[in-house]
Amino acid sequence: MKKFYASLLALICLPTLAMAETLTFDFTELGLDNGTTMPRQTQEPVNIVFAAGNNPMAPKYVNNNVRINAFNEIKVDTSVGTLQSVEITLADGSGPASFASNVGTMSGTVCIDIDAAKVTISNNSPMQVDITKMKVTYDNAPAVNPASGVYYEPITVTIKGKGSVYYTVTAAGEEAADPTAESNLYDKPFTLDYSATVKAVSIEDGVASNISVRDYTITTPTQVADFTEAAAAEGRIEMTSPMTVAYQCEEYLYVVANGTPGLIYGTVADANGRPMDFVNGDVINAGALMEPYDMDGVPAFSPVKNFVKGEATEAVEAAALTNYSEISEGMLNQYVVLANAYYAADKWAAVDDLGNEVEVSPLDYFLEVPRGSGRYTIYGFVTMRWGSYMINAISFEYASAVAMPEIDIDEYTEYENEAIVAISAEEGATIYYTTDNTDPTLDSNVYTGPISITASCELRAIAVKDGEMSGVAVARVNVVPVYECSSFAEAFEHDLFSVITFTMPITVIFHEGYELYVYANGEYARIYDRVLSISYEQGFTYQPGDVIPAGARVVVRQAGWYGEIKDFMVDGGFVPATEKAEVPAPLAVQELSSLTEANMYQYVELQHVSVQTEGWESFVVDSEGNTLPLDTSYFLPEDEYTCMQGFYSVNTWGEPAFVVISASKEPLSGITDILTPAVENGHYYNLHGIDFGSDVRNLTPGMYIINGKKTMIR
Repeated sequence: MKKFYASLLALICLPTLAMAETLTFDFTELGLDNGTTMPRQTQEPVNIVFAAGNNPMAPKYVNNNVRINAFNEIKVDTSVGTLQSVEITLADGSGPASFASNVGTMSGTVCIDIDAAKVTISNNSPMQVDITKMKVTYDNAPAVNPASGVYYEPITVTIKGKGSVYYTVTAAGEEAADPTAESNLYDKPFTLDYSATVKAVSIEDGVASNISVRDYTITTPTQVADFTEAAAAEGRIEMTSPMTVAYQCEEYLYVVANGTPGLIYGTVADANGRPMDFVNGDVINAGALMEPYDMDGVPAFSPVKNFVKGEATEAVEAAALTNYSEISEGMLNQYVVLANAYYAADKWAAVDDLGNEVEVSPLDYFLEVPRGSGRYTIYGFVTMRWGSYMINAISFEYASAVAMPEIDIDEYTEYENEAIVAISAEEGATIYYTTDNTDPTLDSNVYTGPISITASCELRAIAVKDGEMSGVAVARVNVVPVYECSSFAEAFEHDLFSVITFTMPITVIFHEGYELYVYANGEYARIYDRVLSISYEQGFTYQPGDVIPAGARVVVRQAGWYGEIKDFMVDGGFVPATEKAEVPAPLAVQELSSLTEANMYQYVELQHVSVQTEGWESFVVDSEGNTLPLDTSYFLPEDEYTCMQGFYSVNTWGEPAFVVISASKEPLSGITDILTPAVENGHYYNLHGIDFGSDVRNLTPGMYIINGKKTMIR
C-alpha cells in the first residue's frame, strides 16, 4: 500500500521538462525543378504548407527558393506542441516584404508570441518575395485548439500531446488550476459554451511537459438598432433593424439603419457563401452579424453572416450638401449630393459658393472623372483620409448651362512636326483656348479656325454663350519633332527621344539580336532594336557590309541607365540592304588606355589581351594591366587571347565596356574556323566563332552554328 501511494504522489508531483525545440527548413537544398508548385514540407512534428491565398498563382520553387506571390499564405502547424515563433529568411535582393499573421505578433519577417498550434502568415506586399529558409520554434506543451480569443458561439476544443494528456477547465473569474495526473484525462474533443480557461499538460515516461493555457470568452453579439449604437459597441454586433442599401461598389456597401448611415467593408455573402449584389433600395433583413473594421478613422464594419435580402423599399435619397465647411464626424458614410458644384480638376476638389473646398475622389476605379474644371452635380459619400473630410464620388453629372466644346484630336496618335486641331461648340458660342496647361478665360485665345500645334501640349477649351461659360474640355496633343540628319554627330546634338531620319546610307558592321553596329562617313554608332522589329516584324537581318538606304528612322536615347553617352533606337524606315560596301578595318589597339570617348562604338581589334573574372563581372586586360569591363551575353573563359575583335561600347550602367564578337588564340577567319570536328560538341557558336554553350535559353535571336550546321534561333 505504501508503494501505491508513493507512485501516486510521483504522478501528482512530476518533474517538468521546459523544452523548446527549433527546426530549420532550408529550401535551397530541395533540388526541385524550376516552376514546381511548392509541396508540403514536414519535419515532425511541424508542417509547412504554401497556399495561394487570395492570389490564383500558388507559391513555386524558383532558383532554389520558394517564391511567394502577393497575398500568398504560409501555413505552419505542429501536431504535438505549441508554436512560439516563426522566422523567415529572404533571398538576397528579394523584397521588400510585408508579412501579416492571424496569431501572435508579426515584426518584419519574424512572428513571435504565437502560443497556438497553428499560424497563417500572409504576404501583404503587392510584390513577390523569395524565401530561402524558415526557422520554427515550438515547445512541448500540448497543442490546444482553437487559439485564445473571443467566440460568439460554443467551440469545440481539441488537444494533442505526447503520452497522456490531462486538462482542467476553470470558469472565468475563478483562479485557473494547473493540470496534474489527477485532472481530466483527454480522450476526445469537448464542447465549451461558457467563458473559461483551459490548461493542458502531457506526461510521458514520468516527465511532464510545459502547460498550455487558453483563455476563451464565449459571449453573444451586442444587439444594436442603428449605426450610432454600433459605433459605441465593442466586439461583434447584431443589427436588430433592417438596413436599406444606398450603394455597392466591389467591397464597399453603404447602408442606412433607422436613419443612420453605415459602411460595411468586405465581401457580403449569403447563407451558401455566394457573394451578394445590391442596388439602391435593396433591404437587408434584421439579424445581420458584423464586426468593427478599422478604416483609418472612418467607422466601418466587416460582414460575418446572416445577411438576408428582404423586400426592396424606396431608394435612399442623397442629402444636399451646400456648405462644405459644415461636414462633420456625424456625417461620415452619409449619402450626399453636391448640386451644381464647381469642380477644380487641378485640385481634385469641389468648391461651394462660399469658396469652401472639399476633396473629391472616385470610389470606383473605373469612374470617369472630369479632366477639366467646370460645373458638375457630384454624388458620393462623406469619408475621411489623412484626417481630412472628403467625398467618395460615385458619379459626376455635367451641370453647366453651355455644352463643353469638342476637340477633334486622336490623343493616342503621335503627329510628326505639326498637328492641325479643330474645335467645335454649340451654335452661337465663342470658343477660347490655351496650350500652356492653364484653364482658358475670356482673355485667352479666341478660336477662329483649325489650330496649328507644333509641340506636345494639353489643349484646353471653353465655350461662352450669353454670358454663361462651359466646363473646360481637355485633350492631349502629341507632336513629335522629326529631324533630318546627314551624320551621327548631327543627330546626337538633338535631345533625348528626338526622332531622326538619316539622309545618308549606313553600312552595317555587325548585326546580332538587338544590336546593330554601323558606320557612315567616318563615324560609328550603335542602333538598338528594342522589339527585334527588323528580325521579327520585317523578316530580315543585316550581314556585315550591307548598306541600309537613306530614310532609316531612329530615336536618340541614353545608352545605359546612367551616364551621358547616347545611341539610337530603331523607329522605322529600315529596309533590306540594296547594295554592299566595304566594312572598315578594325582599329588595332595594343593598350586599352588609348581608347577614349572619340572611339565610342568603333570597330576595334584588341591584340594580346587576357580575360579575368571577379565575381559575376569579367574584364579584358592588356599587357600594361589596364582593364575594361566585358559586356557580353555569354561567358568568355579566363585565358590569354592573341586577338579579340568587337566594339568599344557601353554596358547596362552606361559605363565604357567592350562588346566581343570574336576571340581567338590564333587569328580567326570567321565561320571556317568552327566547321571542324573539334567543335561538333552540341554547343552553339555565332558566325564569328564564339562558343555560347549548349543551353538555347541563353541565346539572343540570330544565326548560329551547331555541329557544323547553320541554325536560326528565334
